[in-house]
Amino acid sequence: MDGGRLAQKPQFSFDSMSQYLAPGESLKFTSQDRTQSVDVQATDSPSMRGEGRSLLSSLASVIVGVVTPSITTKKTIQLLNGGEVEINGNPALVLGGWSAAAKAIIAFALFLSFLLIVSGYAFYYFVVAPLSRVRRNTIYMRGRYSDAAGFRLPYSIPNRRDEIGVLWASIEDLHKSITTYGREALERARNESELLRALGHEIKSPLQELLLRHNQVGDPSAKSLQRISYALKTLSSTYSGQSSEKVLGPKEAISASSGNITREDITEYLENAAESSEGIIVFNRPPGEVYVSADGDMLEASLMAILNNAKEFRGDGTVVTLQVFSDLNWVLIHIYNCGPHIPFYPIDEVFEYGVSSRDVSGDHQGLGLFIAKQYINKMGGSIAAKNIKGGVRFEIKLARAH
Repeated sequence: MDGGRLAQKPQFSFDSMSQYLAPGESLKFTSQDRTQSVDVQATDSPSMRGEGRSLLSSLASVIVGVVTPSITTKKTIQLLNGGEVEINGNPALVLGGWSAAAKAIIAFALFLSFLLIVSGYAFYYFVVAPLSRVRRNTIYMRGRYSDAAGFRLPYSIPNRRDEIGVLWASIEDLHKSITTYGREALERARNESELLRALGHEIKSPLQELLLRHNQVGDPSAKSLQRISYALKTLSSTYSGQSSEKVLGPKEAISASSGNITREDITEYLENAAESSEGIIVFNRPPGEVYVSADGDMLEASLMAILNNAKEFRGDGTVVTLQVFSDLNWVLIHIYNCGPHIPFYPIDEVFEYGVSSRDVSGDHQGLGLFIAKQYINKMGGSIAAKNIKGGVRFEIKLARAH
């Protein structure tokens, strides 16, 4: 059966037959009389012999076994002389190309995993960790604008030329700029506070003397002096007792002011305003007196602010019309002028601090209507502006006093 035993150059040999078998295949030769039987196994390829690659081969076999069915096949062939040739093979092991591909995939995956680990470490060391230090330092600096030279940062970040170093340098410069600006603004506010205190002191003395001289009911200067005194008291109270760290402005001063609610005759205020306007204001006086619950100074300041606005925006040759309506609980005052409409939307924006519809600001600071709204709200009333045909109408609503 084996030609290698008969000739030096055999035509057939079991040993040479093994090199033609794929991995996982085996051949069995049985003689005619069944007395001889030879098993031939596939020869391992050189790539499978290295000990360093045994683990890789095992992993490849596992992958190939997962993707291919493990079915053992057996084929028997009868020879003409009565002998038999039997071949056995497992498809999962016969596919040597698949095994090589699996090895390549595993090797490539291991290489990619190594690259990912190295890249992740480099990304963390050069990007994530520096950014985390920048974030921690930035959070620590938040709110620390008065002791920039005194606190110590959690991390030291060198001002290198990379992007993160430039970012941190920019944050430091911004923090220093804000700190410097805040310090200068606080110093400026302190100086303004001292200036206003000095001006208030110099104005109060002669103003008190004028109030004593013009204290008669019929004196036309009495109301103007009283209004000046009330405004000076409201604004100067902003700075009395305030610490140097917190200085309020006119908006806060007006909002924080409080009044003394009394019983006031609204018709008297409107009539005095009409008489002193030299025909510009026309008051349609209702019969009898109409009393409202209000602070006298706040009421006069509010009415004067709205009337001055109405007179300034009226058309040439037109007048400002005043009307009073009342029921058991409320008094409604209409102030109407013929002229351009208020351009703001929503229209209530005209009552906000610093808002003015004048083309040129000049000395106008947008305080008049803001003061009027604040004072009327403090007296329990409300004010609204409406664009109507031909002009603008202000509607003031105050609680009626019986």
